[in-house]
Amino acid sequence: MNTDICLRPALSVLLSTGALLLLAGCMGPQPRRASYDPQEHVPFERAGTASVSGRLWMYVPNGGGKIDPCAGVAVSAVPATRYWTETVERQYRDGEELDNTDPRAFASRRATHADSQGNFRIDGLPGGTYFIVALLGSTAPVEEESLPQPMMQSVSRSAWVIRRVDLPEGGTQTVELTF
Repeated sequence: MNTDICLRPALSVLLSTGALLLLAGCMGPQPRRASYDPQEHVPFERAGTASVSGRLWMYVPNGGGKIDPCAGVAVSAVPATRYWTETVERQYRDGEELDNTDPRAFASRRATHADSQGNFRIDGLPGGTYFIVALLGSTAPVEEESLPQPMMQSVSRSAWVIRRVDLPEGGTQTVELTF
């Protein structure tokens, strides 16, 4: 019996599995490039006189153009510091999992929830540049045309919606966050 023929597929599977395990180890939380700098965040931790308001809404696929207000969704204003900018760009926008979130950064974040019509307002912000962020998502019925007969099924969709705003002290800005 020639064992080479039997061992080659097994060896190939073993090597492939090993390579996948090595790659999986590389896909965990990624190190941060920007470290938390307390001096950069202190100005955003105090009370201010600026505000941002707006509306969250989502286009519903196969809903005849229906627009769905995103009631109850959390909305945050985070300052555009190096630390928060990295979080917004790499984690929220690009979907990377970042390592070691510094809990001190949350002192500079302000948050609220949208009302039943998707409206929100965050008051008391110090003047500065902010990212307004919300995670919008839904489970919407869609028609599955690849099946022998059309049927409805639910598909979950979600995405971070991000807007950058410049707020002067005492200023107000309105934004729409849509998905």
